[in-house]
Amino acid sequence: MSIKLLTKISLPYLLRLQFPESIETELPVDDNFSFFKIVFLPNIDELENKNFSPNYNENFCNTIEVEAVLNKYHHINYSIEKSSIYDTYNVTTKDRTEIFKEVRVKLNHFLLYISKSTKMFWVEDLAINPLSGVIGTHTDFIFLNPEHKVNMNSRIWNSIADNFMVDLYRNKFQPISEKLLDDYKGNYVVNFTWVTYINKATKALYKSEFEEFIIYCAIAAESFIKMFVSTGTLYPSKFEDDIVLDKLISIGKNNMVDTYYKVILKYLYGVNLLELNQALFNNLKDIFNLRNDIMHKGIMDENSFKKVGINDLNFEQASLYLNRLNQAIETCLKLPLTKVQQEGVSSSGRS
Repeated sequence: MSIKLLTKISLPYLLRLQFPESIETELPVDDNFSFFKIVFLPNIDELENKNFSPNYNENFCNTIEVEAVLNKYHHINYSIEKSSIYDTYNVTTKDRTEIFKEVRVKLNHFLLYISKSTKMFWVEDLAINPLSGVIGTHTDFIFLNPEHKVNMNSRIWNSIADNFMVDLYRNKFQPISEKLLDDYKGNYVVNFTWVTYINKATKALYKSEFEEFIIYCAIAAESFIKMFVSTGTLYPSKFEDDIVLDKLISIGKNNMVDTYYKVILKYLYGVNLLELNQALFNNLKDIFNLRNDIMHKGIMDENSFKKVGINDLNFEQASLYLNRLNQAIETCLKLPLTKVQQEGVSSSGRS
């Protein structure tokens, strides 16, 4: 028992072809796949499009098709969507996401070979949006009985695009309005380093790049707390002559969370994150433990997850890490200024 995936993927980059014709290959079978074929499609119609720059007059491809038979998923477990041409299967969102992840791993391994062999390069691997279960920028797909043969010209695709602002329907987004535009007064918006890395972590989350996600979260947490307790960053202070603080910062290099979020916050504010919210403090510990495994072992593995008490780092777990990281930062920003800090902030206001 198995299921067949047919998918057409719009690539986020161009691949140069020797001739303006489709070319295909079958990858070796493995435990997950009993069949895996890739077709590189020439973009003849797009080459003739006058909107394209003359620089794109080479034979090129930015769309590939994949036909894969997956061993661990059985078509009989899913409901049938009947068609006048052929029957397709309504694979659950959870299984579809897992299927695309397996396809992505095998596909990117092959594309790495293509990159090294041809000297072509691309900035990022094909990503996957874990909420829509889609590879690339736009994907058409259908699931079939592995025994079913579908004519190339008679496919009726399901389609999803990876557009986070549209596809995810996130209620917290504020739409752009005339009032919002009119309210802009040219004021400078401070973009602290930790904000940049929170945004990088969010992007990595939605692309299921979980190693990068953990690294960016750790950088955000570290850059925030260092700015928060240092001189002249978030707000003016008079801690530059504090010998005790200098000593704590010096010894805190190898134990970021315990030193900064516990000891230094306690010293400066009389309370620390552990006392305010243990779950947020432990969340930071987990992020840095996973980050350390990536740095020291090169990977996060089963032992890494076991050490922080999770079975796997999936979209839901990563979302929890990110939400709690943001809460930890907000909690620290709400700490009341000490008398010494108030003397420095009285004329300028706190950021």
